[in-house]
Amino acid sequence: MKTTVVNVRHHEFDVYIGRRINTPRCRFMASKWANPHKVGPGCTLKQSLQRYETDTRNNPVLMAALPELVGKRLGCWDVKEPISEVQANPVCHGEILLKLLQEMKSKEQKNV
Repeated sequence: MKTTVVNVRHHEFDVYIGRRINTPRCRFMASKWANPHKVGPGCTLKQSLQRYETDTRNNPVLMAALPELVGKRLGCWDVKEPISEVQANPVCHGEILLKLLQEMKSKEQKNV
């Protein structure tokens, strides 16, 4: 099974990758995979995703934990349809995780 990013509202998921949510309708603890860079004044979507990628690449704990995402359905709020391939214009930090997983897999294949 491929690692896939899915919307938590519409699909079952294995690993929640979002921020803390605490509303009457749903409660999720913040994930270690959550993107702390919120889109808003002073931070575009592109900047948010670039910062998330940089932070993740520079975090040895997260990089070492990437294999736990292999073959999982990653639950987030931003994607409309399930995504399992790296997109040219990502809309979600889950796609950054897909990119990092793809790079990890390529590196492993080169070392075999």
